Amino acid sequence: MMETKVEPITWGSFRERLLEKYFPDSARFAKEAEFLRLEQGGMSVNAYAARFEYLARFYTQAISEDWKCRKFEEGLRHGLKKVVAPLCIREFPALIEKVKMIENLKKDDSIVMRSHGGGSPSGRTKAQLQKPYDRPSHPRVGPTIQNQQQQFSIFKHYKF
Repeated sequence: MMETKVEPITWGSFRERLLEKYFPDSARFAKEAEFLRLEQGGMSVNAYAARFEYLARFYTQAISEDWKCRKFEEGLRHGLKKVVAPLCIREFPALIEKVKMIENLKKDDSIVMRSHGGGSPSGRTKAQLQKPYDRPSHPRVGPTIQNQQQQFSIFKHYKF
């Protein structure tokens, strides 16, 4: 088609024609919207980074390295974001490596916590976490009404 129109065939023009024919605007816009909404959620950092880079190809605006890093950080889970954001890493490959490292450290910490029997983040049990003025969770054991009546029945014989 390009040869019949006597168009110069460059990689850019070929790619443009190919996308026009086999990848309509509606599909590209859908991918762009998915990129803008992308969050890590339950994905691993590897899966999130791969999906991020795949969808970033469909974003129509120019992407600077700084913007790309900020966008990636914004989509991370809160626990990872609060550790990575203060580092202000603005090189995308370095950012991904740091986030992977932090994710692995968090996994190792949770494995250590479970192996030492610590169900809570601090390793303390529920009873240890209760405040000193909290009521006990078990019902109070004390004299029942029937027991009280039996105790006072001895006073029936006495006249006061």
